[in-house]
Amino acid sequence: ADLPISALYISPSNAQRLYIAKRGFQSSGVNSQVWSTTNEGNTWTNRSNGLPTQLYPTYITANSKVAKNAWVTFAGFEDGEKVYATKDYGKNWENISYNLPNIPVNCVEFDRKTKTLFVGTDLGVFYLPNGANEWLPLEMGFPNVIVSELKINTEEELLIAATFGAG
Repeated sequence: ADLPISALYISPSNAQRLYIAKRGFQSSGVNSQVWSTTNEGNTWTNRSNGLPTQLYPTYITANSKVAKNAWVTFAGFEDGEKVYATKDYGKNWENISYNLPNIPVNCVEFDRKTKTLFVGTDLGVFYLPNGANEWLPLEMGFPNVIVSELKINTEEELLIAATFGAG
């Protein structure tokens, strides 16, 4: 089945390295998929093994300097199946959902400077400090709203969040 792409990542340091996620349709028995390429899309490798393919993949990002290190997030309400990490272009995935609440995770962003991972969820932003195995809520007055996009402005050291309903 030719599935719609639900997420795309192109490495800013090497445009030959890309990841895509394709949305599955569980009602039709069609699983979601994650693919990667290291040659600008000339050949693709299915990297879905080890991922919750019954869920909707919402976002993919990678370390902008080391694209073999990447993360994919999932929507849905399957407890403990929210965020997965790879250190080898998706040959192997590690579930790093840890203590995230059972809510959809919509996006992921990696801060290379602090090696901190951020996720936008339906209840705001959570972050995983380098080496930690516990997600923490980003508080500092940030509302519990749906976050659909996160970007780090490295020059000003800002985390920018796109929200729904909070302006």
